[in-house]
Amino acid sequence: MFRRQRKFRREEVLAARPIQNPATSWEKDMNEEAVISIPRRDVWWVKLAAKIFSIPAERKLVLDRLGTEVWELCTGENTVKDLVEVFQEKHKL
Repeated sequence: MFRRQRKFRREEVLAARPIQNPATSWEKDMNEEAVISIPRRDVWWVKLAAKIFSIPAERKLVLDRLGTEVWELCTGENTVKDLVEVFQEKHKL
């Protein structure tokens, strides 16, 4: 009935190349923090729920300074290992 989730090896996870979701948009606010706009899904049942419960057309997610740094590195060019190394070096971890 339920399929077992595949477990990823550490090497596979570190080799992954995270990207920003193309359906989202983002900008920096006056505090240099990323504000990500996440649009509401465009399917019939979400539209119906939005009318009943007054769900906004998009959600805003504000990242702190550290989250913004990671978000900006998620270009699809950097691996997770690269992100960790940059973060460690920059913040002396």
